[in-house]
Amino acid sequence: MACMLTVGYEGRDAKEFAKVLRGFKVDVLVDVREKPISRKRGFAKSALRKMSESLGQTYLHVRSLGSPKALRDRLKREGDYPGFFEEYREHASAPPQRAEIRHIRRMVEDGANVCLMCYERDASRCHRSVVAEMVREDLPDVEVVDI
Repeated sequence: MACMLTVGYEGRDAKEFAKVLRGFKVDVLVDVREKPISRKRGFAKSALRKMSESLGQTYLHVRSLGSPKALRDRLKREGDYPGFFEEYREHASAPPQRAEIRHIRRMVEDGANVCLMCYERDASRCHRSVVAEMVREDLPDVEVVDI
């Protein structure tokens, strides 16, 4: 059975994060943040790319799969996770995002150990869980594991 990983860096430093990725033998780290920046040292796009390369991994930023700012702002104001996930799924169902999800699916099908990455530690409170669900809709035998 194929497996796809998800990870959040909340509460982790870059050294611990790298250790987790190495331990799970990640081949491709897919950053699904709209803006790949962070106040936390080591988690901006260039630093993640450098870290991934040093671990023999590929770093891929997929901006179109990021949660749009308007949705994030509404979630922060209202705390409505079911509404957020419903609106994000609608966003992710648009043709450009579906194309990116198909690309991720193909990497998994080809045997790559793919890991979807965002900030939130708890995948159930992060849009990356919707991305993972959408990949599983095309590949129902894929197990999704949050690390």
